Amino acid sequence: VAKLGSLSKPSLHAVTKVSGSWVVPTIQPAAVNTNCSIWVGIDGSGSSTVEQIGTEHDWLNGQQIHYAWWEMFPEGSNMIVGFPIAPGDNISASVTYVSLPSILPAGTGLFIMMITNDTKRVYSVIPYFSTVELDRVCAEWILEAPWLNTTLPLSNFGNAQIFNCSAVMTNIFGSINNTLWVHEN
Repeated sequence: VAKLGSLSKPSLHAVTKVSGSWVVPTIQPAAVNTNCSIWVGIDGSGSSTVEQIGTEHDWLNGQQIHYAWWEMFPEGSNMIVGFPIAPGDNISASVTYVSLPSILPAGTGLFIMMITNDTKRVYSVIPYFSTVELDRVCAEWILEAPWLNTTLPLSNFGNAQIFNCSAVMTNIFGSINNTLWVHEN
């Protein structure tokens, strides 16, 4: 069985797709404003960029707020205006890298970020042309307290999970627990 490289030294340009799903959590009341981001993306760990799409779940000024967003870090995040989200909705998201050598200059490519509210049967697709070649060294499935000059207080969401996690690395499709993704240092 061919291994895909080492976790301590991931292969450049290996990841071409990441996808996952989650259920929008209900945010519990808090005495202070709190935040929670759930997202999938390419890069992050071991890279100075992240190509990501997900949802935000905050307690803000006495009420829970939910919205979808995308980001090509280190650029700022962008809210997906009008995308409906409510607690209990099933969300699916993916980031796909497409090389277009006959259209784009060498070292550039197209990132297609897609998010679907499976419950409400709506989706949004964000195409992003990268003018530089990004590392694409890892696939990520993240639930986190966001960062804004400091780590923000994490929302109380009870139990949450990301499921149907899969990736395409070095042209091999697999789930997050695929033995090909397990590496020895």
